[in-house]
Amino acid sequence: MTSAVTFTVAHALMAPSAHASNFGSTSCGGTPRNCVNLGDNADHSWYPEGTFGNQISGIAASFQEAMNDYEYYTDLTTTKKSHSTLDVLVTDYNYGSNGAVGWVECLSGSSTSGSHPYKRCDRQKLRLNGSYSSFYGNAHDRKSMACHEIGHTVGLRHRETDGSCMSNKHPSSISSLTSTHDDAHVNAYH
Repeated sequence: MTSAVTFTVAHALMAPSAHASNFGSTSCGGTPRNCVNLGDNADHSWYPEGTFGNQISGIAASFQEAMNDYEYYTDLTTTKKSHSTLDVLVTDYNYGSNGAVGWVECLSGSSTSGSHPYKRCDRQKLRLNGSYSSFYGNAHDRKSMACHEIGHTVGLRHRETDGSCMSNKHPSSISSLTSTHDDAHVNAYH
């Protein structure tokens, strides 16, 4: 599953009904193993694991900007932590040409609650694959990718619109923000 996102439409677009099917948890599977989960609450803390930003130049700043946007546009509170006991561990690495530009999974041994499509996971790992450098070539693309993968940690699935970072298109052709439609989903369940 290739996770790429880009935004060309303003965030304040009119949103379709929040009842569409781009929200909800999915079973973990595939290669590499990936899934969509709901965060365990509206406090969404993250930890830059290892040397985050050493493989993908500029990704650490773009990731922070994307987290700030989630806090601004949704009811989430996002906090960067200095330890790994939190909601999302984030890393960038050259994982090779495995078909995934970025992916998220519920960490083994994490506390979970509920059932699909409302399954919550208290610890997730978000991986950004530096082997696909064309997806991270500029600040817009990096922020779109960060926005997209963060979306998977709060229950957002892929969309068929360029007006959201949750589109599965190359980041250069889509928005670097979620849409008001996406925000309504996040706010309804967190």
